[in-house]
Amino acid sequence: MYCSHIHACYTNDPTNDEYVAHRALQLYELAKFVSATRTRLPGSAAVLVGDLNTCPGSAGMDMILSVTGMVDAFEEANPGLEGAATHNTVDNKCV
Repeated sequence: MYCSHIHACYTNDPTNDEYVAHRALQLYELAKFVSATRTRLPGSAAVLVGDLNTCPGSAGMDMILSVTGMVDAFEEANPGLEGAATHNTVDNKCV
């Protein structure tokens, strides 16, 4: 099991996001770490949880999935269903 908290975006204006590079690097390092360590126990399950501060279908999420070889369990269990991520609240919009 892996648990992480990636740096948040503190603006709804993506052109004014001073932490975009921080998140990209954190997501890349997390993906590389998970990929490198989960192969130590072949055949075992790996679960990544936490506050990734990225959206389904975003470049950051795509990187996590492609580098680690993991899948989004919610999307696998509910194909085509949208709106289950916690960023779908009034105060915490995914931009």
